[in-house]
Amino acid sequence: MTRRPRQVGVNVIVHYRVARETGATIAVERTGEGSWLEQEAGWMSYCVNHSQVCWHPTRALAIYHAAAPSGWCGDCARIADGTSPRITTGKVD
Repeated sequence: MTRRPRQVGVNVIVHYRVARETGATIAVERTGEGSWLEQEAGWMSYCVNHSQVCWHPTRALAIYHAAAPSGWCGDCARIADGTSPRITTGKVD
């Protein structure tokens, strides 16, 4: 599910999705100058449910990784392997 970009502080959220494998809400954000999140990469996939971040050099990579958060979010990995329950609430409308 893609939404219009919106400003959150100095970061801009450009993409939201709910990961099918875990039910987690994932945001793709562009970090702004002066942000405490500012990194060399400049783009991040962010697991909203578990507050985990994965940094990327391009928007395309950030969106690609948003589809499979079990590869970079430890809590999502536990959901994917069946040791934790799937997320069923708190999804993006």
